[in-house]
Amino acid sequence: MTMMLSTALLSASRNRGLRRLVVAAPVTRRVVERFVAGEDLTAALAAVRKLLNGGLFVTLDHLGEDISSVADTHATRDAYLNAVEALAAGNLAEGVELSIKLSAFGLGLPGGHDLAVANAEAVAAAAADAGTTVTLDMEDSGTVDATLAVLTELRDRFPGTGAVLQAYLLRTPDDAARLARNSYHFAEFFEKFGITPPHLEGEALLWGHCHQRATGGTDADRGLLERMGLKVTDLKGGCCGLAGSWGFESGKYE
Repeated sequence: MTMMLSTALLSASRNRGLRRLVVAAPVTRRVVERFVAGEDLTAALAAVRKLLNGGLFVTLDHLGEDISSVADTHATRDAYLNAVEALAAGNLAEGVELSIKLSAFGLGLPGGHDLAVANAEAVAAAAADAGTTVTLDMEDSGTVDATLAVLTELRDRFPGTGAVLQAYLLRTPDDAARLARNSYHFAEFFEKFGITPPHLEGEALLWGHCHQRATGGTDADRGLLERMGLKVTDLKGGCCGLAGSWGFESGKYE
């Protein structure tokens, strides 16, 4: 039901006449207001600020018209660039990521891969300058390979770029495993790419949180601290509880 509603709203957003009807009709207005922050950037920013003030993080998506030309893709790109500029000016960017649909950036047009990469890179660069990131939304099943190919190129320059994987596709576990192999803890990233850390003298206490212990351990962290010149002491024990009651209390989940 959620997927059907999402698809219907997306289709409506790309048709001016249908969009006006859905937004104006009393029977659909409340549904639209749950999923669409506003008709323009000003309204979207107001919704963003309200959510951030409520302690939530936000993903912001621009729903535009159907794309039929390179000029259309540039208009979508520019809408995102304007949004990034406004988020930065309002000191909102750090709590907001940008979600982009590559079809709106030209992925389905002739030469679509290069066009989508160029448009997405422009937005990712602006987002990085503002202190936030970009996530590639996943569209229909026929675009998975093309979307992940763009992701690979974007991550060369913007390693914080994310992508959505759809749980109902049979291929998703394999895609997730492949992407996970390119994900690193902080110290693992230094180790993988041969980054030389700054030198420090002194002692360090190393405590690996439960999630890190379960997904890779702390050997890389010890190695990084030792390469910095620190004498490392491992702290032993069970769960410290510093992460709070995530997953155990209402409203706290991952």
